[in-house]
Amino acid sequence: MLRQVSFTDELTNIPNRRYMNEKIKQIFSTHITLTHSIAFLDIDHFKRVNDTYGHDAGDKVLKEFADICLNNVRSSDVLARWGGEEFILFLDRTGKDNAEEVCARILNTVEQHQFLFKDQVIRITTSIGLASFSPQDDQIEVVLKGIDEALYRSKNNGRNRITIV
Repeated sequence: MLRQVSFTDELTNIPNRRYMNEKIKQIFSTHITLTHSIAFLDIDHFKRVNDTYGHDAGDKVLKEFADICLNNVRSSDVLARWGGEEFILFLDRTGKDNAEEVCARILNTVEQHQFLFKDQVIRITTSIGLASFSPQDDQIEVVLKGIDEALYRSKNNGRNRITIV
């Protein structure tokens, strides 16, 4: 039970960064040649949500965002809260094209979703950095740095988009 608590984000009830770091280490320690994909998802202008509607609204947005993501991935995929309004998504045995389809589905669903808080409709978008990799051929640090840079390119190029490494 203590292990589960230490690996779960208290607010969203999904795995946290500690859990995902362990999962990524496990994946990269295998010598399997399968292709996987991984993405950073960041809620655009999240500070504005907290500043305009309050932190309770921000918390509700984070929970619903996590639910939207979970409803658009398979049970074998792993979504974790990386920190603040940033999430990480591991797509098991998924190549670039299929991963892009999943990310596009999440991006579109988030954009169209009406987040409701005390009779207020809150609209958000998300920016995504995405990469596909093979644990045998790639290094964990390089993959994570690549998707982080891709995420920032998405933000710098207008937000609400996917950038693929």
